[in-house]
Amino acid sequence: MSAAPPERRAEEQALEEAIAALPETQRRVILLRYYEQMSCREVADRLNLPCGTVTKYLSRAYARLRQSLTAPIPSHALTK
Repeated sequence: MSAAPPERRAEEQALEEAIAALPETQRRVILLRYYEQMSCREVADRLNLPCGTVTKYLSRAYARLRQSLTAPIPSHALTK
């Protein structure tokens, strides 16, 4: 099994850093929804939030992630 190419590792690291930089509730919603593969309803139940609030947090998190991930990856990140 070969290691991921440097570009892929840089993208994964950028995603992890972008998620870590999210406000706590947005980060928790993203992690539960996608890493734990919970439905919106399950996330809402786990966090004791209305489903509409979970959707709002997801939308805001997507916008922040899009903004931070569309910036170019520094070339030094590709050489690590």
